[in-house]
Amino acid sequence: RLGFCYEKLGDYDRALEAYSSAARALEGKSAGSPLEYYIPYHLGIVNARKGKYVEAADEFEKALRFPQVSAAAHNKHGYCYNKLSLKRKALEEFKNAASSNPLLSEAFLNMGNTQAELGDLQGATASLQTAVKLQPDIPGGSYSLGLVQRARGEDAEAERSFKAAVESVPEDGKAHHSLARLYFDSGRMQQAREEAGISFSLSPAAQKDDPGL
Repeated sequence: RLGFCYEKLGDYDRALEAYSSAARALEGKSAGSPLEYYIPYHLGIVNARKGKYVEAADEFEKALRFPQVSAAAHNKHGYCYNKLSLKRKALEEFKNAASSNPLLSEAFLNMGNTQAELGDLQGATASLQTAVKLQPDIPGGSYSLGLVQRARGEDAEAERSFKAAVESVPEDGKAHHSLARLYFDSGRMQQAREEAGISFSLSPAAQKDDPGL
């Protein structure tokens, strides 16, 4: 409990110390206890928060065999692999997470983004559409879907996705910028200027990156 409190307070050093002490105290004494998965799962979270992704992956792997957290552990295991640039291993873990819990929208979002990075735009589209269907307001879902749809030349679908993204999170400068670029490329200059104005007010650096808008 002490480790959990420190974790929620953002004091990850103390959380790591508390969870590690609890794990040592329970060695050989906790057969069948929920603590067998609770402690390594949270050790994984804390290590990941500290940027220690190898250590975090090791802890999540310990939690994979417990049904209570297997889907979440697979998803976070994949997150660690992604941070370590092990994209194909990450993808397998996201697939395992989605298989363990078909309602885990975050797993489909992570799977779709990774598929896109690996060049599988068709698979990415399907995964991201599932994520958005399960949770329409999932952070980054509609925006990521729009990017993949644009890459596939599906501009009408991408426009709908970007609009959904800015409606869900009006302060998302990246989504406004992508919508502005789509309008610009299709010759709708007035709409492009309006969206670009919003984007640049939210993210001034974006104007330097795309001075053509």
